[in-house]
Amino acid sequence: PGCGWVYQPWEQLAAIGERVAQMERQVAFLEKRVREVWQREYLPALAAEDRWLTESRQGDGR
Repeated sequence: PGCGWVYQPWEQLAAIGERVAQMERQVAFLEKRVREVWQREYLPALAAEDRWLTESRQGDGR
C-alpha cells in the first residue's frame, strides 16, 4: 500500500459531497412544494377552523 491508498478517501469524499449536494437540492425542492401546497390548501382550512373554534369558545363564555 503506497500512495494509491491516500487518494481513495478524497475520491469517496468528493462522491459523498456530490450525493449530499443532490439530496440538498431535492430537499429544497420538496420544501418549496410543501410550502406552496401548505399555503394554498391548509392555511385557509386552518384559518376557518380557528375562526370556528374562537366563535364556539365565545359562545361557551356567554
